[in-house]
Amino acid sequence: INAEYGVGVFILLLLSGERNFGVRLNKLYLTRVPMDLPIFTGNHADLLILVFHKIITCGHHRLQPLFDCILTIIVNISPYLKQMCMVSASKLMHLLEAFSTPWFLFANHTNYHLVFFLLEIFNNIIQYQFDGEFYQSN
Repeated sequence: INAEYGVGVFILLLLSGERNFGVRLNKLYLTRVPMDLPIFTGNHADLLILVFHKIITCGHHRLQPLFDCILTIIVNISPYLKQMCMVSASKLMHLLEAFSTPWFLFANHTNYHLVFFLLEIFNNIIQYQFDGEFYQSN
């Protein structure tokens, strides 16, 4: 595993356990990062989801041990998300579809955990944001 990725994910994992971190991710994201990400209008949580999707789908296979931690970060922040842009929501759905395929599930005896984490993310979004309008148009 690339040490920089591991340290960065570990720091985000620690921060994601703090309520204030999750709440502050709702702040509107206005700048652009020098990374090949889809154009979106959203908040910092959307940025985090898009970056994680990029790491999971386009990253080196040696980053796969970090997938549990990456999805745990999103699980931890999901109860505090007030809005999500359609782009990041579709990326979460893409991960659910990819991780739910039989070939991926049977490739490793622990891969089902990734589906569990994604279902927990969706459950948190529904449970904690049921009253409001959650998705914002892009």
